[in-house]
Amino acid sequence: MAAHIGNCKLCLTKEIELRNSHIIPKWSYRQVRGDSKDIVRLSKNVLKYSDQQLKEYLLCENCEQKIGVWENYVKSISFDAEGQSQAINLLKIEQLNNIDKLAHIDKSLWDRDRIAYFAASVVWRASIISRSGSVSLGSYKEELRKYLDKKAKFPQEASLLLYCQDPDHKPSYHQLITSPVTDKLDKCHLHQFFCAGFLYKLFIGKTISDEIKKLCLILREDPFIILTSFHHDPTMDRVKKTLGAAEIRGRLAERKYS
Repeated sequence: MAAHIGNCKLCLTKEIELRNSHIIPKWSYRQVRGDSKDIVRLSKNVLKYSDQQLKEYLLCENCEQKIGVWENYVKSISFDAEGQSQAINLLKIEQLNNIDKLAHIDKSLWDRDRIAYFAASVVWRASIISRSGSVSLGSYKEELRKYLDKKAKFPQEASLLLYCQDPDHKPSYHQLITSPVTDKLDKCHLHQFFCAGFLYKLFIGKTISDEIKKLCLILREDPFIILTSFHHDPTMDRVKKTLGAAEIRGRLAERKYS
């Protein structure tokens, strides 16, 4: 196969061989698939079996490896194909309300910097691919690029909230992946995606509310994530509504009506 030559979107090196970079990490598709040969994929309001993965020539080999190291860490704490996560056992959990729990993180056991890097990298990559239009970072695109290229710290005008599938509740969403999307809120923008039992919510803007900042995984001295059933989460409600309205085609339709 002929080499794909272009400019690396991360380090900005010109005329270099580019890798066909995944937007959502490759390992997450394996987690979703499990023992099955197929993935149920929703695209353009059509639901069908497909092994197609969202990727594009974006990064040089060095940058691909740089991001991959952080992705592999997130894989180690995420839920596997059987719905298990050993990292959840390392959390000190307390009840927040009738729905959610707070899971306090031991900073010596959970690397929140790697989690933040992973979340930012997925959102940033989704914002620069040619086939997307669901993520818009505006002036923060360059700020995130510098952060991912190790030329700047985590943006001051950003907060990351991490929600985790509560193992005590059903149904389980450990085999769900969603591409990042951007929502305009009253005071900032929310960029979010679901991956292997975790919902990543990256808020960016000059006027992020104090309530969100108090929950930020990076800003807190005593960091925590939120364990939830996702029963009342608006993101999950949107996913369910979209799936319910989709047209089912191909072998998936044959299986549904057989």
